[in-house]
Amino acid sequence: MEIEVLSLDDILVDVHRYIKKLTGDDEIMHSDYLIIFKPEKIAGSEVQLVDMQDYKKFLSDYKKLSDGKKNMIIMVSLKKKEKTDKQSKRKRDLALDSEESGSENVDVHKKKNAVPKLTDFSKVIQQEGHIIRKLREQYRCDQHDTCFIDNGRHMKLIAMHLQYWAKEIIIIY
Repeated sequence: MEIEVLSLDDILVDVHRYIKKLTGDDEIMHSDYLIIFKPEKIAGSEVQLVDMQDYKKFLSDYKKLSDGKKNMIIMVSLKKKEKTDKQSKRKRDLALDSEESGSENVDVHKKKNAVPKLTDFSKVIQQEGHIIRKLREQYRCDQHDTCFIDNGRHMKLIAMHLQYWAKEIIIIY
């Protein structure tokens, strides 16, 4: 792409036209992307092209490079959209379904850090949890959290020990 250096507005309009053409999005706005320029094949900092001060810097750099028969790179960085089209369409569909069915609160996102409810566990797991809690209370120790004391020796009970013990108690009953 070659751009004639006339004014900042002309450059921005030309770049915007090419962005619309490349992305295929006719509704893309200037706020949806950043325009950055820098000399080609030269290590250096990039400058964002936003206002007249940036444009003056761009012109001075461009004149220096064109005198030395070098090129200027104009890069466009698209900003990330917050939600993808598929996700927003799914949410709209769920919202429409909930309105039609009459339910007011439909949770679209599954909460990853949500505390599991007691009803989410099977009866066996619930029973195992109650037995483990009772074992922890019964074999509470001041030195260790939970331990089995035999002839003055403390044998620390870890979660795995308590779980196996609880499973055996459930099997017996």
